Amino acid sequence: MNTDKLDDYLNLLDTTISNLMPSPARNRLEWLRHDLATFAIDTLATNLYRRAWARIVLDRLEAITLPPNMHATFVQTKLELRAFSKGEPLRPLFGQQRIAPGFQTFNINQEQLPGFPGDLANSTLATVQTRIQQGTYSPDQIPIRIFLHGVQQKWIAANNRGYTAHCLAGVRPLRMLPTIFEPTDIEITRLQEVEGENGIGPWTGMRGNEPNPRRLPSERMFVVPIVNAAGSGAITSVASVPVNFV
Repeated sequence: MNTDKLDDYLNLLDTTISNLMPSPARNRLEWLRHDLATFAIDTLATNLYRRAWARIVLDRLEAITLPPNMHATFVQTKLELRAFSKGEPLRPLFGQQRIAPGFQTFNINQEQLPGFPGDLANSTLATVQTRIQQGTYSPDQIPIRIFLHGVQQKWIAANNRGYTAHCLAGVRPLRMLPTIFEPTDIEITRLQEVEGENGIGPWTGMRGNEPNPRRLPSERMFVVPIVNAAGSGAITSVASVPVNFV
């Protein structure tokens, strides 16, 4: 997917949205249009990012049910996106040593994001997991920024709480936002953290199959509610990226 095609898709989304009555389908198309116009444009210079965006748009369109008279709207677009994406696998790994079991108050950027759940702030991880499982939150509602890193070019999650909630719920997130970070950004620098070094951990308790010391990125996430002054804490649960998140 290149910038020319991005413009075509934005125009098609504008036309489709204008022809829809207020509905969940219209809302989800508006969220998709916003994400493409806001986040995609700055990342399309890299081939793997172009393929990732094509895969994401395809997945999100296929998850939206349009009225019968509009079923043919995106048929050609989906064929193009499927060819562009070349089956790009999107199964991000975790990019953080641990998370707390609750969501913080949202920032101004999240507050301005269409579709962002207003009741997510200050909710527990278990509550958000349940809302995802029950469909209160759709899979394309909570944003998960992802980025490529390392020689093997693996996709890594930057929004680890949201991603953990989806993993625990067993629902693959669709609102993934490929992002290019600077080498000095925290999302990149914290990948160098090693359990037991420089005030990181150690983490105690059941750790699943996670190696000790824990290194990043990882297929597992530790939920650690309290970290003491020395930087260690007890694991209360471990989330894993489901094998079917591909």
